Amino acid sequence: MLTLSAADIARLLPMADAIEVAADAFRAISRREGLYPARIRMPLEHADALVMPGYDGAAHLGVKIATVHTKNVAVGKPGTRASYLLIDANDGDPRLLCDGTALTALRTGAASGLATRRLARADAKTLALFGVGSQAAAQLEAVFAVRPISKVRVVSRNRERAEYFIAAMRLRYPRATFERCDADAAIAGADVIITATSSSTPVLDGQRVEPGTHVNAIGSYRPDMRELDPALFQRARVIVDERATALAEAGEVIEALRNGFIDEDRIVELGELPENARTGPLEITVFKTVGHAALDLFTAAELLRRATQRPPSR
Repeated sequence: MLTLSAADIARLLPMADAIEVAADAFRAISRREGLYPARIRMPLEHADALVMPGYDGAAHLGVKIATVHTKNVAVGKPGTRASYLLIDANDGDPRLLCDGTALTALRTGAASGLATRRLARADAKTLALFGVGSQAAAQLEAVFAVRPISKVRVVSRNRERAEYFIAAMRLRYPRATFERCDADAAIAGADVIITATSSSTPVLDGQRVEPGTHVNAIGSYRPDMRELDPALFQRARVIVDERATALAEAGEVIEALRNGFIDEDRIVELGELPENARTGPLEITVFKTVGHAALDLFTAAELLRRATQRPPSR
């Protein structure tokens, strides 16, 4: 069985390629290809454990086990950790064990990159990023891969972590400017907004999101969590991973439906959209993802394919 570290994953599958893998995964989701049971959530004493199995209907079977420890951030540890096991569905042979934390960041970034490519204005230059946790860097990488971002505004309650993140990103993207802002200043004139937090309450005022903005909301994953003001959905076109999953797990979507801000028939799956899906320059679009096992499985399968062609160095 092959084992891949976070460094191996980064080397084997660049973000631009991961976005294309995500496109394949979302296409399979919307075509109802494969078998992806509902995510199993097991509450731990001070955390959540999440189990996400998947089968592509052909050669690959996989499972991710993730833990979310929100108190870890305060002591300098990753809030989310995961491991992924990929199995040959034809004979049960374990083929790949990889760093699930890196896999999750890559596939979630790729999902946002794909949504941004299909929905954000082509000239999008200003990005507002809420949260500087384990997902933040991959989210930036994905949006930089598909849009000419030149200005990034970072929102975080932790000044020290925000400044450390900004310093690192300035080195990675020297042509862009980075600054720490409060929420209102960050979204004023923003072309793209990313929320990547563990907040259970909205992190921004939905009425302040300007026409023409695209939003990627990736942090909340339970019915009781809401990064976005559900009223924003009344002004926006709403795109999700999969309708059934969003209706069961996306707190913002659930509340927006309950309050009559949107109807179920207005919810669109990302896999149903073509490229250049924006309908006009003033349209607000929201991509709400709670994560989907197909993204993990397709990404892991591509990593295995590439790794067996070019084994990782040890």
